[in-house]
Amino acid sequence: MDRIESSQNTRYKRLQKLITSKAARNQSNLIVLDGIHLVQDYVTAYPQRDIQIFIDATNQRDEIAALIQKLDASSSITELSAQLFQKN
Repeated sequence: MDRIESSQNTRYKRLQKLITSKAARNQSNLIVLDGIHLVQDYVTAYPQRDIQIFIDATNQRDEIAALIQKLDASSSITELSAQLFQKN
């Protein structure tokens, strides 16, 4: 699992753009789900999709651990520092 701690990180900037811009989501053909339960439902419905999950690992550890077990090998999880996660 990768960890991002700087708001200058390229992946973080891309995530911010996706969160704040519908045009960016449409152009990249990506969606943003906010909340562990929405992500769990998505993973259940589309288990073979390449999924990138950004988490604050200080919350909901048991649910996140269970989610990780369900993910396809092509999926990735990136932990955001608590400060960055709060900005979203």
